[in-house]
Amino acid sequence: MKNKLWLLRNGYTGSLQDTMQQLADIVLVSTPDLLKVANKSHYLPNPVDTELFNENISNQQKDSNYDAITIKTEAIDIQRAVNYIKDRNLTHNIYIHDRTYNPTPYKDMPDLLKKYKTYIDIKFVNGKLLEGASKTALESLACGLQVLNYQLKYTKKLPHEHTALNVVNNLFSLYLSV
Repeated sequence: MKNKLWLLRNGYTGSLQDTMQQLADIVLVSTPDLLKVANKSHYLPNPVDTELFNENISNQQKDSNYDAITIKTEAIDIQRAVNYIKDRNLTHNIYIHDRTYNPTPYKDMPDLLKKYKTYIDIKFVNGKLLEGASKTALESLACGLQVLNYQLKYTKKLPHEHTALNVVNNLFSLYLSV
């Protein structure tokens, strides 16, 4: 195989990382903050399936107890994220969806997200605040939610660079350039 690609995902620090990067002709990173971590790296935005994640009316009722949602995983310090928001006097009633104990099939994610007005995309992993937009945040934007990001700023529209056609075109250009 002439061209070798390596995709470095946010938070991966496995022992093979350096070896794989050296063997690759090009390293693709899914968030801009990873550009400084990998040699020969290029940013390829995460694609969003806008056929599944969109603003079409859902049969789901809004959750009257909460206006925002965030998702807890094994790696995320969710309490630190909630405290980060509260310490800055932001007022949200946040539903914390634990994907480990209450998994949601991918096809049902739009219905879950559309119950809320805001997706909280503040993630602490190993004591560090992650700076990139999560895939779920991008999918939330496609569903019409606003997203509160790590800078405590609200985003309301899915960036065009994350549409599937744009990502495929960028990938094709990168592949041809190697």
